[in-house]
Amino acid sequence: MLNSAIQFLVEMALRLRFAIIPIRSDKRPVLASWKEFQSLCPSQAQVELWARDQPPAWAIITGAISGVVVLDFDGDRGIATMNALGLLPHVRTGSGGFHAYFRHPGWYVATVNSKAKRELGDRYPGLDIRADGGYAIFAGRTQAGEYTWLRDMVADPLDMLPDDVIPGNCCRKNRPQLRHKVLRTSSSRMHRRKPQLS
Repeated sequence: MLNSAIQFLVEMALRLRFAIIPIRSDKRPVLASWKEFQSLCPSQAQVELWARDQPPAWAIITGAISGVVVLDFDGDRGIATMNALGLLPHVRTGSGGFHAYFRHPGWYVATVNSKAKRELGDRYPGLDIRADGGYAIFAGRTQAGEYTWLRDMVADPLDMLPDDVIPGNCCRKNRPQLRHKVLRTSSSRMHRRKPQLS
């Protein structure tokens, strides 16, 4: 059984139709492979089965599958970048950074680490983008500390951001929409996800 605060957040994430997975204290997925859940949503029955093992944390699979892009601001430079962008974060991370949630645009948005992608790091120091193919911890505790929600689990419109934050964001029109399957089990049925457009 999950503690009541984590259980509330997990239930809220499921109500919002976020695809979620259990996470270990080292920030890695409990699952040996979570790749299938980047395109198939776990059922509520599957989430309940994972919850029996009481994982220390939970993550939202970001991107079109959950309809969100998460901007991850780490360290003093990341917090300065967040403040310069005038953003109000949704989550304080275990390490003292922040996550800000935005609606996924409906086309592929890469998960990008500012250390690996120099151009992003030069423009927006301390910023990582968690989108298609990524995940962002939203509940529980890791070795770094506890994740705390600062406001409602409602993603902001992407047009709040400068066009150059999200690659391809300046060319919003005429993009093909992503489609994802939903994992169905006999005991639980999930609805197909529709990416939200900004």
